[in-house]
Amino acid sequence: MPFGSHLAMTLGFFGGILPSVILVFYTLFPYEGYYKDKHFFFLLVIGLIGGTFTAVLYYWSAGYIISSGPLLSFILIIICFAVFEMLLFTIILSMERFGGKFDLTYYGVVLGGTVAGVIGMFNIYVFFTAYDPSWQAVLSIALMIPTLPLLYLSLSSMIGFGLFKHKFSKYAGWMVLYKIIFNLVFLQWYIGYLFLPPEHGWEWMVICFIFAVIIYRYSRTDLLPAALPEKLKKHRRRKRRQDKQKH
Repeated sequence: MPFGSHLAMTLGFFGGILPSVILVFYTLFPYEGYYKDKHFFFLLVIGLIGGTFTAVLYYWSAGYIISSGPLLSFILIIICFAVFEMLLFTIILSMERFGGKFDLTYYGVVLGGTVAGVIGMFNIYVFFTAYDPSWQAVLSIALMIPTLPLLYLSLSSMIGFGLFKHKFSKYAGWMVLYKIIFNLVFLQWYIGYLFLPPEHGWEWMVICFIFAVIIYRYSRTDLLPAALPEKLKKHRRRKRRQDKQKH
């Protein structure tokens, strides 16, 4: 029997938004002090709004794909989603209040992670209010919980980095390409589990999770450290040495 709306919403919050925010804090912990808290919390709110709009758009488009059927529609929607999310991140991170500085990369982490949290919450809520939670569904939802924030905060940080380095075309292009590849697999799972729940299908989410981890590792080990100006890199190394000496 499907869950009640209150229980499903609670599960959605603890399985969607909360893990995403925790991952954002974990990712940015080494860079604490290199971005402004007021911008951080502002983007948390903006991300909730942007995530809500994106989640509804995904839900509406998935229903359209099922009703229309043609492969061309599926491919076009995948491309349009990738471009839409790139534009969403770009428009928000290009706001004058952020100043186009190095910390745009870190604000991208906040924005992408929050957007992913709302999408995850929406998916959990819709599924558990519509269907009996089979073990396959629970497994795939459990895999989805880290997958979305891992991917979205990484892709959004790419946009922030590209804007800061004045290499927007390069990083926006990579973001769109990565999102198209991800959506080719993710929408197979999304359509099935929200509209036509199969007996199996969690394998799609395993692929999505592995892909998201690879992109996250690149963002965390390459982009985020590279965003710091050389002067701040030296300050960070000096601070690390001091912290080690204290312990």
